[in-house]
Amino acid sequence: MDTPASTNWYQANFQYLQTAVNQVRQVLEDTINRDQNQTSPLRLETTLAPDAFAPLQTKPSALETLCSICKLSPFEQYILLLCVGMELDRKFKVLCAKFHGHPDQNHPTLNLAFATFSDANLRVFSSKSP
Repeated sequence: MDTPASTNWYQANFQYLQTAVNQVRQVLEDTINRDQNQTSPLRLETTLAPDAFAPLQTKPSALETLCSICKLSPFEQYILLLCVGMELDRKFKVLCAKFHGHPDQNHPTLNLAFATFSDANLRVFSSKSP
């Protein structure tokens, strides 16, 4: 049975995830709307009222926990959020297709990730990567 505190954590956790996904979507939109050779910095910042995230002060978000356990780099976190965004936000398919210039290529790719994220690196291909 959920207590009010756990319900608040679930709500704050989902809001945190939505905020992160929205930031990734904004990076995609910014890249598409200007020269695709320029990249945007992505800093996962919460833009909602701090009270909304108060429950995350005592127990970190699921996203933060996953990234910490798996030791994900910012670029790997970005790739993860691209994939989560595809499931939570219909606009991602449209943005991916626009980026690739073809309606059938409506999915995230490493090319898209490298082209849109300023801290992209090849560590994701390393055998030492998590």
